[in-house]
Amino acid sequence: MARWFEAHWNFSPVLLLTIAGTTGALVDVMLAAPPARYSARFSNGERFEGDDLTDWHQPEGEPKLNGRRLLDPANPLSWLVNRSLPLPAHPRQFVETFSGDRIPGTVTSYLHGDESFHEQLPPHFIVQPPNPEQSGEPDVDAPYRVAAKWVRRIVWHRRREYEYQPQSIFLRDGGRLTFRVARFSHGYVTLLLDEDTRTVRYAEIAEIHLPERNGWELYLDELTLLAQVPTPALPSPEAPPVPTAAGRLMQIEATQGLVATTSLTRMRPRTIADTKLVDRWLHGIQPAWSLDMIWIAHGDIRVRRLFAPNEVPLSRLFPSSSSHLSALGGSPWPAQVNTNARGGPLRCRDGDYGWGFGVHATSELRFALSPLVSAFRAGIGLDQLAGKGGCVRARISHSPTNQPNHQTAFLTGASQTTEIAWLPINVADDNTLHELTLQVDLAHAGRPAGTDPLDIRDIANWVDPLLQLDPQRLSEAIEKRLITPVPAWRDWRAVGATAATCRHTPRFMEWADKHGRFEQTVAAVEQPLVLSQRRKLAANDRWLVINATRSENGENAPQLQIRIQGELVAEEEFPLWDKSHLVMQPIVVSLADLPSTEGPVEIELWQLPGSLQVPIQWHSIHISPQHPALYQLFEDEVTLVTGMAADPPAPAAGTNPSDYLDAEQPHSGSHSLRVSVEDPLTLRLPDAAPIRERPQPGQYRFIFFAFRKDGGKLAVEMRSTDPESLHRYEAGPDAPLQPELKHVWKQTLPAKWVSIPRDLFGDFGEFDLRELTLSAEDGQPALFDHIYLARTQNDFQLATPAPPSDETNRQARRELAKPVREKALPAVVMLEFPDGRKATGTLISAAGEIVTAGHCVVTPQQDVTVRLADNRLVKAKTQGVCRDLDLGLVKISDPPPFPFVDVHATDQFPSKPIYLGVAYPAGGKEDEAPEAHLLGIRRVLGGEVWSDFDVQDVTTGGPLLSADGRLIGVHSRKSQFGGFYYSHFHEWPAVLARLQESEVWGAWRPGTGPMLGVEITNAPEGCKVTTVFDDSPAARAGFQLNDVITQVEGLKVVRLDQIYTRLATTNPGQAITIAYRRSGSSGQAKLTLMPRFP
Repeated sequence: MARWFEAHWNFSPVLLLTIAGTTGALVDVMLAAPPARYSARFSNGERFEGDDLTDWHQPEGEPKLNGRRLLDPANPLSWLVNRSLPLPAHPRQFVETFSGDRIPGTVTSYLHGDESFHEQLPPHFIVQPPNPEQSGEPDVDAPYRVAAKWVRRIVWHRRREYEYQPQSIFLRDGGRLTFRVARFSHGYVTLLLDEDTRTVRYAEIAEIHLPERNGWELYLDELTLLAQVPTPALPSPEAPPVPTAAGRLMQIEATQGLVATTSLTRMRPRTIADTKLVDRWLHGIQPAWSLDMIWIAHGDIRVRRLFAPNEVPLSRLFPSSSSHLSALGGSPWPAQVNTNARGGPLRCRDGDYGWGFGVHATSELRFALSPLVSAFRAGIGLDQLAGKGGCVRARISHSPTNQPNHQTAFLTGASQTTEIAWLPINVADDNTLHELTLQVDLAHAGRPAGTDPLDIRDIANWVDPLLQLDPQRLSEAIEKRLITPVPAWRDWRAVGATAATCRHTPRFMEWADKHGRFEQTVAAVEQPLVLSQRRKLAANDRWLVINATRSENGENAPQLQIRIQGELVAEEEFPLWDKSHLVMQPIVVSLADLPSTEGPVEIELWQLPGSLQVPIQWHSIHISPQHPALYQLFEDEVTLVTGMAADPPAPAAGTNPSDYLDAEQPHSGSHSLRVSVEDPLTLRLPDAAPIRERPQPGQYRFIFFAFRKDGGKLAVEMRSTDPESLHRYEAGPDAPLQPELKHVWKQTLPAKWVSIPRDLFGDFGEFDLRELTLSAEDGQPALFDHIYLARTQNDFQLATPAPPSDETNRQARRELAKPVREKALPAVVMLEFPDGRKATGTLISAAGEIVTAGHCVVTPQQDVTVRLADNRLVKAKTQGVCRDLDLGLVKISDPPPFPFVDVHATDQFPSKPIYLGVAYPAGGKEDEAPEAHLLGIRRVLGGEVWSDFDVQDVTTGGPLLSADGRLIGVHSRKSQFGGFYYSHFHEWPAVLARLQESEVWGAWRPGTGPMLGVEITNAPEGCKVTTVFDDSPAARAGFQLNDVITQVEGLKVVRLDQIYTRLATTNPGQAITIAYRRSGSSGQAKLTLMPRFP
């Protein structure tokens, strides 16, 4: 840990004589037998020494010292010191963290964390270690990536020990600047000063001190990453909790100056070669501030300190203030961290200690306390350098009045270390500053006879000082930080997540060519984990791209659902992580077919738990204008910035992108691009597209384009970010002479479309594509269309534009649909219920069985009037309802036979075949016929089919018909983004049998069950009422805008889907009780559910 003091190296003659005397007193010690290599202390205070450390070289190993278990859960290790190693060096270049760690090395760069498309990272510094081990293993010798939020101080050139001065920069020329904001980049930092801004190169900086942050808040963030904190019963301050080995934190201190804190769950021991050679052991650790594993040679680790998450070594905290006075005048030795006051080992009369503070009386250290702190303990004794001299008295205070809560007796050189038992601390959770004060007094008055009269040897050590945190309150505080460890969630809100339902676990992830690192994984337990974001979807927000993987295989793998405005729009299985895969396969959902809406929309990502509660690693979440595997350069419209290439003459005045569009001869879709010799077109990419041999998502290798030109030549020219780089494809007679040109068509250009796929990397190698210019080199204009970049050749299949939308094609489809109409329409009927509701139904048997929407039927044995296709009226009764599929059955009472269609149970709905949707108008006039329309399939989601059939004012329950006239779905509801949802016939024979028995079962899907009469949206404060419909149950119960619903039937709700779940088995007419919050006050209302009108 970097020193937080300012050293003054002022020696006096008296002091030098004292040191000499002390040295003489130690001669006997020096001549004694050498001590054991390792000194250890366990949680119960017991000491142990030994030379033989074993079994700490593999993840499943159990380390032992001379055969004694070090991580025994009943009494685990507190610290272990390798006394054969020198004290750690204080490096000249290092990074200091707010958590008390120190990283030797030079900061060379800064990254914002969003540079990679497939992995979102926190902003971080790149730190080059001073002396790489040169082990020959890339991940061992690699630079450190240090998350910026943890960094307190960066030192490029240590000239002296500056006290920490927030928002200050010290220059190598001796100058100092105070800044308001510091913005880092590669090789320099831009400072916002009081008057102006200034850019300073790293090479000009001695050190920079970043703005102060709350160390206790960061400790909670650290625990969220490093340890799983249990919630045991509250311990008494006098009897601290028994620590467990699992989840304990460990701080290591190495000889080269590294100080790093991790946990045993984020540690990975291994060996370079022979496991019997201790010097070949490596300990991989990953502190909260590190994005990667840090591999340290076991032989370089001098100290290991272990502690439970609710026990904080005081040496990890920076004091809020420190003062030192000398009775002799001049400057006393300032306090030191984890060494004695003179920089030597932290060693008292009774032996070594693992952590603490070395001070020279008179000394006072103050530390800010968190409301979580419940107790404190420590030891205090004179350092070995005091010999038989020295005399001090120690005091501890933690009250706002600074009155001592504990005072020791006189401590002399002959005294053993005084152990101060747990002192209870009660910190009020208010804005009052509560501090722990540690004082070491000269104790002149009343000194025992024979002690030194001066303070020269009053060198004391606070040893193993430890703060205890309340475990229950600590767990509650960490639960509020569930979203902290996942960088991909930084723009998302975890709705209603708790420690019980959202389990964060560090998991070691391996790659084929690396030793891996720990990643934070999240498991949904018993209920979905819901991430929510409200945003306005812009015109170029075309794709939602999610990189998230599961690390375990098996049945019932966890699913990801994407909902927009509460409506399910996609469902995918999380892909399996495989360390041999060099390319991650993202989950990609098109947003292009969602109609634009006014204002922001709510996007939700649901991680469903699955049967095994498999953890998921979230790598990145993006809303992008481009598919990660397919980059659309042109299809139907010019979406990229356009301009002229560097060489051709300027275009005519008034030229704009739409002037290049040609609707007469498209290759696919509705438009192509027309360019002439005088007027070529350049498409400029907003960000360069990387062309790579093995492209990751967001990188590409292949290009596809179609062209048409009657004779002559044409060209496709590509420029990269390198101004000297130029790549060009040519088509037409005469091979190009330059090697950077590729001939893709050597014959005379035909007056028809030609499609060209090319391997860009194979043709030109690696480059970053910035511009693409289309040109006709001579003669007639050239047409270009269907221009894409792709990661693989198979990815071009993702580009599926609609065929030319000409009237001939539409007429052909209508002709193909005629037989379907003629066959099916006689079986489509109108249903009229006693309460005035109307619905469409379809006869599925000659006996008069009618299938319709389940929410229209609701309950069995209701009277229904059926109007047949020939306008005859017949009587019928409702039978069963399957809420899960929103399917209901009605049976005509009049004698058969009746026209009917066959039911085809399928979950396959290809997009190209002809489909027909039929529905009666909502008015339901006596002579009005049903409307039949050709429709397209957008997506199939579970038990529902989302179509583009979007006719206004029609009844639900109508049929979805296949090209052969069979019934394959029933209209259930309307999508808020346009189009109808149809239920399909999952496990239909079994479902039909239960319907025929008048059974009612299952749970309503969202949007199909009974209604409250309000519109509700998910908000940070909960389920917020945004609309109250007139003459509805909610209006009659007195609900108002901005009410927040908190409970339904006594069960807590924080999300809209939970309200749907609470109402999933209810029926219209049923009374329910709802609790709500309004303007800070709570209320309760009872209302009667209303039927969902078709």
